[in-house]
Amino acid sequence: LYQVLSSVSKTFPIILYVRDVDVLLFRSQRLYNLFQKMLKKLSGPVLILGSQITNLDSDESEIDERVADLFPYNIEIKPPEDESHLVSWKSQLEEDMKMIQCQDNRNHIIEVLAANDVECD
Repeated sequence: LYQVLSSVSKTFPIILYVRDVDVLLFRSQRLYNLFQKMLKKLSGPVLILGSQITNLDSDESEIDERVADLFPYNIEIKPPEDESHLVSWKSQLEEDMKMIQCQDNRNHIIEVLAANDVECD
């Protein structure tokens, strides 16, 4: 990942989006350390965004200290309070979730096929 980001950023600005960053980073301490080292080494026009979904009703909505160390700037997105906007917002959110799930499924299928030396476009 570092090599790709480093190489591409020499020619073009690049944005890396990491969904559920807390889940990814806390799979192992080694993965967290590697990601931290990569962030320190990267330079140039690179923007790394990490997302984390928290429960609004829960007291655990605070960001883990280790995530905050890697991603010091946080943007909290809350649903609209106006009922008419809320319906539209929820509808768009559901569409986006379906699209992301389809992309995840496609990527997983490609991964399984590649592991079995099968190519698919």
